[in-house]
Order: sequence, then C-alpha cells, then structure tokens
Amino acid sequence: MAELTEWIGTLGFPIVMCLLFFYYIYETKKSTDAQIEKLSNSIDKMNESIINLTLELQREEMNWQSEYTLTNVTEKQN
Repeated sequence: MAELTEWIGTLGFPIVMCLLFFYYIYETKKSTDAQIEKLSNSIDKMNESIINLTLELQREEMNWQSEYTLTNVTEKQN
C-alpha cells in the first residue's frame, strides 16, 4: 500500500489510475481469452458429436428401409 501512495505522490493520481486500469483490463482479457478458448473447444467437440450422431441415424434409417423393403418383397412373393 505504501508503494501505491508513493506512486501517486510522484506520478500523479490520473497516471496511476490509468496504469491500474490497464493492468485490470489486461488480466481480465487474459482470463476471458482462456474461457473463450475452452468454450470454443467444447463447441467443436459438440459439433463433432452431432455430426457423428447424424451419420449414425442416417445409417440406421438406411438399414431400416432396406429391411422394410426386403420384407415387403418377400411377402409379395408368397
């Protein structure tokens, strides 16, 4: 605390406050950037999961349709 009052005495209140605000903004930006990176990674993983699930559903639908068609053809022949 003594250093802060010494800085204010030598540099002046506005300059010290600008330096403190700069430091606050810098630290907040670092924290925000880290959070955004984590969120981006999570979104990328979720997108990949959605794509994989969509492909699996399409495969299941194709299997179901081919089984349904095969069953109908077999029934019509009998």
